[in-house]
Amino acid sequence: MKNKRRAPNVIRSIAFSNRTSNWVSFSILAEETPKTRAKVYTNMVNLLMGLKAFQNFSGIMAVLAGLNMSPITRLKHTLKEVSPKVLKTQQAFTEMMRSVSSFKAYRGALRLSTGPAVPFLGVTLSDLTFLEDGNPDLTPDGFINWQKRTLLARVLIDLTEAQRTCKYESSENITGNR
Repeated sequence: MKNKRRAPNVIRSIAFSNRTSNWVSFSILAEETPKTRAKVYTNMVNLLMGLKAFQNFSGIMAVLAGLNMSPITRLKHTLKEVSPKVLKTQQAFTEMMRSVSSFKAYRGALRLSTGPAVPFLGVTLSDLTFLEDGNPDLTPDGFINWQKRTLLARVLIDLTEAQRTCKYESSENITGNR
């Protein structure tokens, strides 16, 4: 993040996730009544299910961030209007994307995904940061720390592989028309 010119696509990806989160919360807050806000909230949870069908974990995290913003979580009257099934579904997504145990549930879901998947970039960036900052460049003997390079390469290979295989094919367009 120190030099934005080195990673413009990462910066754009983060900005897109932030805009998506803000859109989710704004869409709910723009409605005037608890009942209409609850409808939009329900639609956002349905969006989560669609993102899961496409294994878009980045999108899931962005929508969850919007649903978990404090202006939304404080809407007690609105949340009373949301069906328990919808709230349970949203909670299941929240559990899957929790940072507990280094995102263990998310990593498991990503590992089990078949076909194209969009990983959550935040976990990859955290992994790279921890590996870079937590391991010396050189061994105590002054040699290159190849173990560090191997660990960094594994993270980058996994990300590159996800990008390579992320080609969605569909006979329908986004509106469902043929």
